[in-house]
Amino acid sequence: MRVIGFKGLFGGAGTTTITANLAGALHRRQLSCIAVDLCATNSLRLHFGMPMTEAQGLFNAVSTESEQLPLFESDMGVLYVPFGNVEKVPEHDTIRITLENLLAQIKSARSGQIDYVLVDIPNNDSKMLRTIVDLFDGIFHILAPEPRVYPALHYFSNVVWPNLQAPSVKHFFLLNQIAPHLELNRDIADMLREELNPDLLLDQEIQRDQHLPEALATQQTAFEFTLGAQSNVEFSALSIMFERLFEVENDAV
Repeated sequence: MRVIGFKGLFGGAGTTTITANLAGALHRRQLSCIAVDLCATNSLRLHFGMPMTEAQGLFNAVSTESEQLPLFESDMGVLYVPFGNVEKVPEHDTIRITLENLLAQIKSARSGQIDYVLVDIPNNDSKMLRTIVDLFDGIFHILAPEPRVYPALHYFSNVVWPNLQAPSVKHFFLLNQIAPHLELNRDIADMLREELNPDLLLDQEIQRDQHLPEALATQQTAFEFTLGAQSNVEFSALSIMFERLFEVENDAV
C-alpha cells in the first residue's frame, strides 16, 4: 500500500479536484484506492456525492482508538474518508495520530486489498505537512499558472521545502489548470516548465476544463458527469504515470 499526499502551493490550485478525479481514474483501471480528506472544509466528499447534511467523518464520528473505519463509498465505487464536520480544527499532533491510526486500520482490515491511499492536504497549512510528511511515500505539489505562483514558489523553496526532506518520500510538481489560449496562463506555464527541476516536474499536465466545476456542482467526478470531458483523458494518463511512479508490490500491505 502506497500513501500519496496532494497539496497545492496556494488556495485554488485544484488539489481536492485532482485528488478526487485521480481516485476515480485509478478505480476505473481496477486499482484499489481510498481518498482521505485532511481539510477542515470537508470538501472532498462532495466530489463523491455525499450529502452536505452528512456530518460523519474522520475527526468526529470515530475516535482515534476506534477499530471501525470511517469509510464511505461513492456510487461509482470509489472509497473515501471525509474529514467530518467539526467545530474546531484538531491540533497537528492529533491529526498525525489520527492519520497514523487510520492507515494502520486500513492495513489491518484490508490487508493486501488497497493499492493506494490518496490524501488531500490543506493548501494553507505547511506546518501540518511537516508534522505528517514521513507517513507518505510521495507528495504531489500542485501549481496553477497564475501570478500567485511566484510568491508561493518563493515561500515553498525557502520555508517549506527544507523541512520536507524525509527519507524515501518522493516529491513531484504537477501543473494544473493549463489554458494555452490565455496569454498570461501560457507565459507563466512556460516559465514554470523552464525553471522547475525537470526531475520533479511531471510531464503530464491537467488542462483547464469547465466540465470539472460542472461535475462538482452535481457532486460527481468528471467521468461520471460526462464521458466527453478532456480531463478524463488527462486523469487516465496521470493514473498510468502514477502507477509507474508508485509501483505496488504484490505482497505490499
